[in-house]
Amino acid sequence: MEEWTTAVRRWVEDGELLNLCARLEPYQAEYLRDRAMTRCVLKSRQVGFSWVFAAEAVVRALFEERSLTLFVSLNEREAREKVRYAEAIHDALPRRLRGTLLSASRDGLEWANGSRVVSFPCRAPRGYSGASVVLDEMAFYPDDRAVYEGALPVVSRGGRLTVASSPFGARGVFWEQVERFRRGSEGFHYAPWWRCSWMVNAAAPRPDALRPAEGSPDPLEEMDTEERVARYGSVRLRAIRAAMNRDGFRQEYECQPLEETDAWISHEELMPCVRGGLEVARSLDDWEVVAQCDAGGAGPLFAGYDV
Repeated sequence: MEEWTTAVRRWVEDGELLNLCARLEPYQAEYLRDRAMTRCVLKSRQVGFSWVFAAEAVVRALFEERSLTLFVSLNEREAREKVRYAEAIHDALPRRLRGTLLSASRDGLEWANGSRVVSFPCRAPRGYSGASVVLDEMAFYPDDRAVYEGALPVVSRGGRLTVASSPFGARGVFWEQVERFRRGSEGFHYAPWWRCSWMVNAAAPRPDALRPAEGSPDPLEEMDTEERVARYGSVRLRAIRAAMNRDGFRQEYECQPLEETDAWISHEELMPCVRGGLEVARSLDDWEVVAQCDAGGAGPLFAGYDV
C-alpha cells in the first residue's frame, strides 16, 4: 500500500504515474497539480483535456475508496467517449497498479473498492454528493445555467467542480466563469494551440519554451493570428487555418470568442431551440422521426440552405 500511496503522490505532484502511459504536456501537468475546489479550463480544440479528465478520474478511483467522478458532456456520444477514455487508461496501467473492475458499461465504470466514474449527457447531476464533477464543453450546453447551478450543490460536502470548454461567443455561464477566474489567482487554466506540442512546428521551440515567465506577457499572445500560425503552427494546423475563416479559427483554436455584433440571431435566442440526439429524417414520409420531434415539443422540423 505504501508503494501505491507514494506512486499516487508522485502522480499528483509531478504527473509521474501517468508518464507510464503517456507524456504529459506542461499545461496538463499544471492542471493535475491544481488542488483548488473549483477550476476553470479555457482550451483549444484537440489539446488533450478529455484524456486528462479521464486520467484524473481513474487515479482518483484507484487511490480513494468509494470516490465518485461525474462527467457531464454535451451529448450522449461524448459522454460515452469519456468512459472509453477512462477504461483505456486503466487498462494501460501496469498490472500491479490496476484495480478490480466490477462493471464497465457505456455509462460508467465501477471498481471493487466502491469507486465509480459516471458519465451522462447534458443535465444537472442531481442526487449525488461529494463527487468530483466535470462540466465539459459547457459553453455549448443549451441550458447551461440550470446545469451549472444544479452541479454546485454536489460539492457542498466535498469533491470539486471543473468547468471546461472552448469558447462559444463571449456569453453564457462558462464565459462568466472565465472572466471571474481570470481575475482570481488560482484554478484558471488556459490552453491555446501554441501550448500543445503536436500543433507546433517541429522546427519551432518546444511549447514550454514559448511560455512566458510568471507575470510577464505572452509574446505569442501579442502576435496576429496569421503571423503566429505561419511561424509556429504545424503543417497540419496551417492547413486547417487555410480551410477556416479567421474568426472561426480564433474561436476553435485560440480561445478567442466570436463577436455577436453582426449576428442576425443571437446565441441566447438559438440555444433554447437546440435539441440533442435528434435523428435526421430521410424523407417527408419518415413519420417516426417526425413523431420524435413532436414529442420534444418542436413539431415537424425541416432544414435547408440558401445557396
